[in-house]
Amino acid sequence: MGNSFKFFVSYLNAAEKLKPKERGEFLYAVAKYGITGEEIPLRKSLQPLWDAVKPNLEASRKYQTYGEKGGRPKKPLLKNPKAPFLKFKNRTRKRT
Repeated sequence: MGNSFKFFVSYLNAAEKLKPKERGEFLYAVAKYGITGEEIPLRKSLQPLWDAVKPNLEASRKYQTYGEKGGRPKKPLLKNPKAPFLKFKNRTRKRT
């Protein structure tokens, strides 16, 4: 599990439109899921908002696990590193 996640300004903008009690519940659910991956039950009125935010949180968690593993896998080395450039060696540019 990570100890951080991306918190987008859109989460805050959405939360500001909620009543204070719902705002706290929503922001706690975002933080809890972003840090631990644990999804807490939300009231029915917050479910559509949660459904919009959850994919971003999942992507943030996925990218964090990639970072823990060292990032994107390295590309395989070419057997002949000069090979891609050989086909352009004898090519001249035609001027019109």
